[in-house]
Amino acid sequence: MLTELVLSIELSTGHPAMPIPVQQFSQCTRTLTEISQLLFRQHQEQRTALGITNGSAVMQLFTSSKGTWTLVLTLPGGPSCIAGAGENWQRIKPKPQKPKGTGL
Repeated sequence: MLTELVLSIELSTGHPAMPIPVQQFSQCTRTLTEISQLLFRQHQEQRTALGITNGSAVMQLFTSSKGTWTLVLTLPGGPSCIAGAGENWQRIKPKPQKPKGTGL
C-alpha cells in the first residue's frame, strides 16, 4: 500500500524537508514522456535506475554526466511527478563481500 511509503526530500538549502507521504503525489499531471524529455533538454539527464514501490508505483532515477539527478515517481495509471532533485550524484560500486562461514 502507498500508505507506508514516505519520501524524504532535501531542499536546495541543504535542510531536510518533512517526509512527504506518496498520497500527496496524487495530483501528478505530467506524463513520464513529458518529464523525461524535459530532464534531457534542461539537464541532459537520462534514466539510470528504477524500482517498484510496495504500492505499485515506479520510482525512476535520472542522472547526468555533470552529476545532476532527479527522482521521478510514476503512479499506477500513468501520471508522473518529480519527487526530488539535486547535484553531485555519484555512482558507487559495491565492494564484494565474503559469504560468512565459508572460509573463502
